[in-house]
Amino acid sequence: MNLLKIKRLVDIIYYVAIGFSVLVIGKNFYDQQRLPEGVCPINNNYNLIVSAIIVLVFAFVVSTIIDRKVKRQPVNDEMTKED
Repeated sequence: MNLLKIKRLVDIIYYVAIGFSVLVIGKNFYDQQRLPEGVCPINNNYNLIVSAIIVLVFAFVVSTIIDRKVKRQPVNDEMTKED
């Protein structure tokens, strides 16, 4: 699997993670509206919040590694020459 395919896969994971994070934030907001005053909705959704953070960090780290590998690849002189 070449680096560009992996980068596309990581981008898809990143977008899924952002969508998941938005859903978690929405669920927290919805739960906050339904709970009585003084109750923290984050305690109920702790596992979802941690999962969203882990997926986002994973996507960020893998994306950073892929970008560094792409930058280290030698540049093909034929593609850089203008005819």
